[in-house]
Amino acid sequence: MKDLSSRDLFEKLSQKYPSTEFLFFTWSGGGDEFQGYELKRSKNDGIEFENHTKELVEELADILWNSTIFDDLALKINCVDQGWSEGVLLIALKTLTDNFYHEENCTLQEKVGFKGISVAGKNHESLNESRKF
Repeated sequence: MKDLSSRDLFEKLSQKYPSTEFLFFTWSGGGDEFQGYELKRSKNDGIEFENHTKELVEELADILWNSTIFDDLALKINCVDQGWSEGVLLIALKTLTDNFYHEENCTLQEKVGFKGISVAGKNHESLNESRKF
């Protein structure tokens, strides 16, 4: 059962990782099933990382799996049959010190000072939503 609202998730991650500025993930789904999240980048104590320990990746994936981010932001990502969904998720645990920009499968950008959760993606149509905390 998913029991972490986006606010609860944000607070839990902020407490668990107090020196982390942001966590950046990809997410995907296909058929009738959501496939989960993959940690791609993070910024900790002013240093950006692209390589993370297996333990951290798995721990964060488990925490996110139990969250209701997409429901809270009213994003419809379910797929039917051969459908697909994919996108990115930025969780800025502290106010961003630099503009954040990602453009690969979809575009996500947040300006200096943003603190919260931002989601972008595709699911037969573009999805973009953010929530400031």
